[in-house]
Amino acid sequence: MNDDFTFRSLAELALPPDRVGEWLSMSAPQLRIMNFYLLVEVHPDYGAVMSPAMKIAAYLGMNRSQFARDVRELAVEGWLQEITRIGNIRYYGVGPKVTGAGSKSNVVELRQRTA
Repeated sequence: MNDDFTFRSLAELALPPDRVGEWLSMSAPQLRIMNFYLLVEVHPDYGAVMSPAMKIAAYLGMNRSQFARDVRELAVEGWLQEITRIGNIRYYGVGPKVTGAGSKSNVVELRQRTA
C-alpha cells in the first residue's frame, strides 16, 4: 500500500444514526470513496483532503473518470462537499450528511410570477 496518506483512528468517527440506511445503500465504489474521506487526515487549515483526484483514485484502485463521477454524485447528495478550489482542482471533505451540520438549507425558493 501507499504510505502517502495518514489515517485517523476509527474511534474518532461517528456516522449519524439516521443516515446508516442511506450509507448502506451506496454502491461499492461510493463506499470506498466515503471510507477514504472519513479515515484520511484532512489539511488543518482547509479541512479538506488536499490530494488530487488522480492520486486518490490510484490509491483506491479506481479509474479517474469513475472516481470523479462518484465524487460529484456524493457531493450532490451531501455526503461530500467542495471545501476549496485551487485553479481548476477541487478539494473535498466530508459533507453535512456525515457531520450533521448545515441540515438547514440556505437556498431560497423563487416565487412564481403572478399575472
